Amino acid sequence: MSSASQSKRSSIASNQPKPARIYLHILDYETREFSGLTTYHGLVRIYNSRTWPSRIFWCVTVVSCLSLFMIHSGILLWGFYQKPTVTQINVMVPPDGLLFPDVTICNINPVSKQRIEGKSISSSLLQYLFYFYENRVLKPWPGILEQHEEYVNFAEQEENATAKPFDALEFFASVGHSCAETVVECYWAGEKLENCCDLAETVMTEYGKCFRFSNKMAKRRQWFAGWNFGFEFVLDSRFEDRPENLPDRFSDLGMKLLVHQSSEFPVVDSNPISVPPGEKLYAGIDVFNKTHLPQNDWGSCQPGWSEKKHGQILVPFNYSSGHCAANCAMNSMMDHCGCVRLVDRIAGNESICTPLQITECYQRNASVVNLFCDCPIECFHMDYFILPSYTLLDFEGSDDSRLSQVSIYMKEISYEHHEQQKQLQMADLLSNIAGSMGLFLGMSTVTLLEIFIYLFKSVWGTVNTERERQFVRAMIEEEAERRQSLVIVEEGGEDTESEFGAMPEDRRMSRRSSRFSLYQQQPFMLGRRQSHLRRPSMMRRSSEQFTTENGDKRVPATSPVGILLRSKTIDCRPDGFRGRRTAEIHVRLTHAPEVDVQPASVVLRR
Repeated sequence: MSSASQSKRSSIASNQPKPARIYLHILDYETREFSGLTTYHGLVRIYNSRTWPSRIFWCVTVVSCLSLFMIHSGILLWGFYQKPTVTQINVMVPPDGLLFPDVTICNINPVSKQRIEGKSISSSLLQYLFYFYENRVLKPWPGILEQHEEYVNFAEQEENATAKPFDALEFFASVGHSCAETVVECYWAGEKLENCCDLAETVMTEYGKCFRFSNKMAKRRQWFAGWNFGFEFVLDSRFEDRPENLPDRFSDLGMKLLVHQSSEFPVVDSNPISVPPGEKLYAGIDVFNKTHLPQNDWGSCQPGWSEKKHGQILVPFNYSSGHCAANCAMNSMMDHCGCVRLVDRIAGNESICTPLQITECYQRNASVVNLFCDCPIECFHMDYFILPSYTLLDFEGSDDSRLSQVSIYMKEISYEHHEQQKQLQMADLLSNIAGSMGLFLGMSTVTLLEIFIYLFKSVWGTVNTERERQFVRAMIEEEAERRQSLVIVEEGGEDTESEFGAMPEDRRMSRRSSRFSLYQQQPFMLGRRQSHLRRPSMMRRSSEQFTTENGDKRVPATSPVGILLRSKTIDCRPDGFRGRRTAEIHVRLTHAPEVDVQPASVVLRR
């Protein structure tokens, strides 16, 4: 018995595939088990296809859907890494009113004719001095050397008279109009403010001497909308006290007005409002509070100063795009020219370039002319949009046509909060990709886990030698069991044709099958084999599920069975009973003891 069994196992082992082909068997086994469990319908359809046209059709379908999924996912990823943003707008009504912004007032005429004449300045020298305010590229003009020589002599005279070095800013501050001459009266919420020039701060801008009414300390708030609840000014343009032959930028009559934040230096050329003499200006303010995302968090704004990016910080104010541009221009002029332009020096003690120095520096350095400044917008910004309207003033016969009046007020006691936000979060991207995966592939996260486990088990079965040996032993046991199994199929006879004659041929056949395993499994191999080579799950969605043998019987090893078979072909004949079949089966195996099996009655299921 033992020698015959060993020889049988040897013959089975000799017929097993070579080690090089074990990988294919392992892969086939794992694929068969995976196709019976996975929820990925495409692979199941391909694996269970019985004909080549069906398999080709499902392969093309799966590849097409996979291509569409990859294209759509690529578009989603590309759109995500473009960092799209949206702006959320909310209208806010502050319970304690709106904080009033700063107001800067400038006379378009930067110098007083009377003060110029008191310093004995010629028209040629005055023309040269006005070039200090030029912010465009200067080219040499005829007579520039003579005018510069005259300027040098004038500067020496001023130094001797004041006993200190000549400074262009101080000079223009001394020849400009005073606050008392410019601002006649001022009102807040209809109440006249005494000595309103005490509230003003003198600043030098591109329009010369200007007056800034700051609200940083007073913290004035407007509680009600309307022009009579804001700031009112009565201004004197003094256009009769202006020199002749002024440059084009100073040729207008009247005043320039700028509304800005308290933390900003007034750059009047950025967004000014003109106030002509003899008219009244109504300036209604709309407030916009804007918040942007920083560069390190999806956005493009600059949160503050950076010496690595902006160089030496020469502007003593909070970061803004305007301050950044001025700081960039000052650094460029200091590096290439050794001085700065008057319109760029908003603070500090850097020396101011003369018009001749500027023209010579521009000719030597083209980089100063074609200057590029990387100045992103600030992350937090208050923007004031002004809607102006004008009316004529009635002076009741008086000759005060040079006066003008300004009313600055909040149109509404509310503001718009513009907040920049991410359009897509990482969770949104994953959700969109998962939706695309479900649409084109019918897959979910569980399906991905199943595929991962399948790939892991397939790879592990090919690289692990112990796994290969266990698989070979399991194949030998499976083959031995298969060779010693007997399947008996009983088919219906002719007496059922009358009853099922109206039914198709494949449904008229009543079939019952039984399996008898004659292989004696070694006790110590039983648990190991079942642990390393499991039968595929019966949840496999295929036609084999409906043709599975309905009898699978294994004879215990402790009860050796020998069966005598009268003939190799089992033919069951009717015995007179409708719907019943009986058969006596005897099989003799040379390697097993003889055991007679008594006749058994088999009931045929319809």
